[in-house]
Formats: sequence, C-alpha cells, structure tokens
Amino acid sequence: MLFLRAFHESGQVTVEVRDDGRGIPVDAIRRKAVSRGLIDAAAVEKLSDEEILQYIFEPGFSTAAAVTDVSGRGVGMDVVKTNIEAIGGTVDVRSTRGEGTTIRVRIPLTLAIIPALIVRCGPQRLAIPQASVCELVPLARSGHSGDVGDRRGAVIEGLEAAPVIRLRGQLLPVVSLSSLLGLEDAAAIAHHPRRGGTVVRVRVDDHEFGLIVDDMQSAAGTAEAAGLTTIVVKPAERAGGSDRPLRRGHGDGRRRRDADHRSAGRCSGGRYP
Repeated sequence: MLFLRAFHESGQVTVEVRDDGRGIPVDAIRRKAVSRGLIDAAAVEKLSDEEILQYIFEPGFSTAAAVTDVSGRGVGMDVVKTNIEAIGGTVDVRSTRGEGTTIRVRIPLTLAIIPALIVRCGPQRLAIPQASVCELVPLARSGHSGDVGDRRGAVIEGLEAAPVIRLRGQLLPVVSLSSLLGLEDAAAIAHHPRRGGTVVRVRVDDHEFGLIVDDMQSAAGTAEAAGLTTIVVKPAERAGGSDRPLRRGHGDGRRRRDADHRSAGRCSGGRYP
C-alpha cells in the first residue's frame, strides 16, 4: 500500500511518499557500492544504514540483477535528486526492513513570510526559523563546567569532531555557524573555554542539535531587545557549488541570510534529512 502526504513546514512544501513493503535491502546496496568501487570494504562497514541508503542516488546505481523496461538502469533516483536540487529542494530516504520505505521531497516556496530569530556570527547576521527553535542556552565564559540552570552557563565538551553540551543531564551535539560559514576554525571553537555566546537548540523532524552563535540581534541590528522578526524568504543559488546552509531573507528591508538548519544538522554529526 502507498501513502502520500503533502504539508507546509518552515517555508517549504514537503511531499512524503511511504509504503508498507519489505524495505530497501541495505546489505545489497553496501555490496553494490563496494563492487562499483564507490567505497572500500573497510570504510563501508563504518557507515550507518541511513548513510548507505544515500548511494541509491548515485548515477547508474542499481541492485537489479538484470535491466528491464522499468528497472536496472540506475537513473530513476539520480534524476529525481538532480531535478529537485536544481530548484533548491532536497530529497531523502528512510527505510526499515519489514516495515517499509519513506521518501521525503522538500521544495522551498518561491516566496515565504515567516517569523525568525535573528542571530550574529562574527560580521554576519542570520535568521533561524522560529518553527525550529526550541530554546536558547547561554555558554559559559570561563572554563568552569555548568549546566542549564547554572548561572555560569553551559560548556562545550567532547572531541574536536563531535562537540556537545550538557543540557539537563543529556548530551546535545552542537555545530558552530561561524565554522560552517568559514568565519572561524571549527577546532578553535570547540576548544575555546572563554568564548561565551549562545547555543540555539533546534529541532528537525525527530532530531535535536544546537547552533552556536555569538549573540541575538534585534531587527535593527542591535543586541538589545533581541527577539523574533518577520522575514521574507526566497531560495538563493549556491554560489560556486557551495554546500553552506544558507538562503536569502529580508526582514527590515535589508538582506540577511536564513540558516538552513537541515544542512547544519548534518554537520553536527547527526544524519538529518
């Protein structure tokens, strides 16, 4: 049985196609990726099932034993992804053996008006959609460890490649917008005990992570009276093939960037759609 669902979410139209079949054979995809030389046998064993599923979007990739009129050429999913990304959208797939497969296509609206939180990262001002913001967590300006509720603020912990903060006894992966924009080195951010700033906890589908920003901004560009601002959002072409998670946004008549939190989530160590 096939299920089709379409809905509006954070300035995007999401089209979801789900079935209740047997699911995609992840092991078959893993073997095919190795046999085609896309990845070596040692590295493929370290990938999660969600990462393995991304290989179905590779040009010419197919697990079919023979080419027929409807399958085996490996062009279907490649064409879908290429055309969706050409208009600024994304496509992802999730599959559970014995339960079925879900494919989500997200397409940005040509023009959307949404409430957003304005933040600053170095010289850049960015907007984070309100629908994704859960809470703001201050970072400590000293090396003393603190949790939410501690007036000293939270402290960035963990390895260089996987920074986290402790949030009410739970570990929350974090990613710096400054490093994503190339404004600051990620290693320096993860190991700077006196940087201060704020972590914006955001939720994307069933996943949560934190975005490290310098401070909040008002619509006028000041740190005082910072809060939500209504902005007009339109897709921006990725200059030079950049993977930086940005879109254009206009609130008070000035151009600012809207942080694409799904892309940022991938960079936090999570595998978000």
